[in-house]
Amino acid sequence: MAASNYHYIILLVMTLFNCLASSVGLFYLKRFWELRQFPVITKRHHVLVACFNLCVFEYFCVEKPLNLYISMLNKSGTVFWVATVLEDIAFSIGIYGCAFILTARVWLLSYDVHLSLANSQKRWMHYLNSKIESVSDSHWYIQHKNTLGNEQYLLLYIVTPGVTCIAVITNILSAFNVIALSYAIKTTMFLLLLLVAMYIWKYKLPAYYDYIYARFEIKLLIHVGGVSIIAYFSYSLLRILDSNDHLVSFFTKLVVFNFIAVFTMLPLCLCGTFVVLKWTGLDDFYNEYKFFFFYFLISIPPPSPPLPYFLRIHYYV
Repeated sequence: MAASNYHYIILLVMTLFNCLASSVGLFYLKRFWELRQFPVITKRHHVLVACFNLCVFEYFCVEKPLNLYISMLNKSGTVFWVATVLEDIAFSIGIYGCAFILTARVWLLSYDVHLSLANSQKRWMHYLNSKIESVSDSHWYIQHKNTLGNEQYLLLYIVTPGVTCIAVITNILSAFNVIALSYAIKTTMFLLLLLVAMYIWKYKLPAYYDYIYARFEIKLLIHVGGVSIIAYFSYSLLRILDSNDHLVSFFTKLVVFNFIAVFTMLPLCLCGTFVVLKWTGLDDFYNEYKFFFFYFLISIPPPSPPLPYFLRIHYYV
């Protein structure tokens, strides 16, 4: 009984720690969302950025505690079966949601560049020959800008169905005790999404002047994500090498990996929110704006309203 109480205390502490880490990411996500009217935020497809962050927070606050809780249950009970199904769904939303959204963001970054080039080509063709009919009907990128070039369309018709299919298939296989095939499908889909993102990044993304650091942000996101992937596969390798839990108990492995996952995945959220706000100067602008708004509330004439760094113009006399 003492050991069981000890495990529940660790579960509670771990859950509180994960929620605290998520609250840090949520704080900057809220600030990022409040500044979404600026082009440097809009061009990053802020809806996908927000969904990516929410997937990570769900992974921290739902999947990780559920996984630890399952390790403490009797494997023959109904509670164990229900918790296992919920944990598998939470895992699919957290991990594959992030993978699908990252791939979608890489695709949209490439799409936006090609769409800009297509619109430029269209304007020049009309300028050179006014009798040329509109090329919007024949140009692929212009034709599909409201579907495959739209973040909400991708989220609704590709990301959500993709994550749902993975969750349903793996749950059905687990119910029939086909665990090996379930893990094989999960691993294959994850690697496939990464390969698609890498292919688009390397072969479909033209070189351009990245004045809003959108390309650099995703590059940073990929590098930080690589650390998380290495950590996860290291944990999986330990599970394989110590499958009987002779060296370290399964409960201890889950606890240790939980903290590793938080410290490697939380920066993924901050790359798209905190780091972007710092790079663009919007974080300082936000703080100055709140200061300016405080003056307005207390009816004291404030200083001149500030502009974000990338909008400031310096005049030299």
